[in-house]
Amino acid sequence: MRKNSFFPKLRNIIVRCRYVCSTIIAALFCWGFSLYTEEITREQIIQAKEAIVEVEIEEARSADTRQVSENKISASVVKETREQGSEADSSSDLEEDWKLMLISKREPVPLDYTFELGMIQGEIRADIRILEEANEMLKEARKEGIFLVICSPYRDYDRQEMLFNQKVKSYMEQGMSFMEAYIQSSHTIAVPGASEHQVGLALDIVCSTYYRLDEAFGDTEAGKWLAENSYQYGFILRYPKDKEEITGIEYEPWHFRYVGKEAAKEMTEQKLTLEEYVEQVGT
Repeated sequence: MRKNSFFPKLRNIIVRCRYVCSTIIAALFCWGFSLYTEEITREQIIQAKEAIVEVEIEEARSADTRQVSENKISASVVKETREQGSEADSSSDLEEDWKLMLISKREPVPLDYTFELGMIQGEIRADIRILEEANEMLKEARKEGIFLVICSPYRDYDRQEMLFNQKVKSYMEQGMSFMEAYIQSSHTIAVPGASEHQVGLALDIVCSTYYRLDEAFGDTEAGKWLAENSYQYGFILRYPKDKEEITGIEYEPWHFRYVGKEAAKEMTEQKLTLEEYVEQVGT
């Protein structure tokens, strides 16, 4: 005798309908919530970037390292401001000497700056003009038994924004307010629009035996080799220890910036940051 299958089928239909309805409701809720949070976040981000400007002004004054006007500092990259038509100045000197282009919270990437990307280590990209020296540096390190790995070369605005937002979120999960997290994040990762990675001149370098991007990399054989030899190939340790008040970024023994062999040699010998060197040579 065939069993009645009507009720099991009906029950399955009801379960499926409940699942579909709950999924739709959840999607609508997330969509509405994202609109709300996007609006709030946009306002909060602008406020946070204004706060960073104030912090940078006070740090520049107290450290007495550079004479920077409030107007120049106020050019810190704010994507929303750019979209409204406010453009950052890009001097002809920096266009001619791209190797010494200063990029920081105080000096955003010029809107009209263009460059060509080339491949390095197979799948990643950097400014094509630095590839020869970068490859030479990797090759020479290998000869000494040090296998360097470039883990982060060029990245666009969206990638930089994603990494920055992740850092903000991690600080907020530790109990910081959004404003506190945003300002703290700006000392550990470049604000979107103000990263050297966005122009393909910076390389985050680790090695085959140490992949973490932390201060301990500076104590590895690879970290020491880079600090001592990278200048020979036109690179400098961009954010050295005890120079945080000048660079605005904490010590990063893995972050190397191409500036050209001549400038890199002078900066290394005199223990100058790019900020100090640019000011010294009057670029």
